[in-house]
Amino acid sequence: MVQSGNGSIAITPHRTPLLLSPYQETMIRSSFIAITLALAATAQAQRVHTLMPSPSTVAFGYYDAAAVPVLRVRSGDEVIVGTLITSSPTRL
Repeated sequence: MVQSGNGSIAITPHRTPLLLSPYQETMIRSSFIAITLALAATAQAQRVHTLMPSPSTVAFGYYDAAAVPVLRVRSGDEVIVGTLITSSPTRL
């Protein structure tokens, strides 16, 4: 508490600094980062994708590594995959 010359009193809070070891500071920072990342990951909306068989989504006979992906998913997303039984591409 400090008293000024005009008779008014200004109150200042007394703050005691936390005395932490470097290990404790590192653990607190690491915990904060881990919690923040976990919350950010759960905050992202998980999506449900449906992938049905069609001539544009089925690789028949072999898989060409140059083919363009028909679906991209993120970790945590759900994918519903439709299947079929076929013996030739004409039955697609």
